[in-house]
Amino acid sequence: MYRLIGVGVVGVSLGACVNARNVPAYPLFKTDDPADEVVVATLVGDVESVDGKSVSSHGHRFALLPGCHTVTNVTNWGGMDTNAGIRAHLPEVPFALDMKGGLTYVVRISIVGPVGEGGRVQITAVEQDSSGTVLRKFKPGPGC
Repeated sequence: MYRLIGVGVVGVSLGACVNARNVPAYPLFKTDDPADEVVVATLVGDVESVDGKSVSSHGHRFALLPGCHTVTNVTNWGGMDTNAGIRAHLPEVPFALDMKGGLTYVVRISIVGPVGEGGRVQITAVEQDSSGTVLRKFKPGPGC
């Protein structure tokens, strides 16, 4: 977990929900197979890079071929709870995600504890099935 860099009473405007299912996933792969034959993994969340390439300018939802991918979080992040807003500058934390087609991988930055009382920022990565059930939790660590 990482200590908060700044805490304020101003609300932080958050973008659209990062795992909204109606947002198309930006493809991070090339294949000769027709698109309807490819079973991809979906990556959503506070993602800065995939396999060493910055992808944050393409949104928060990505399609990848199955296999191991090294994913890092965004380094500038904002969040809020019911009483306060927060802005944090974080280190890039790598996660080696062994992705499977048809599943969703979520990299999330969140607040743990009350913001105004020394809350902390937490970075997590999980694997979910189509109903949102968490199948695996990943620990930060070296790339694939």
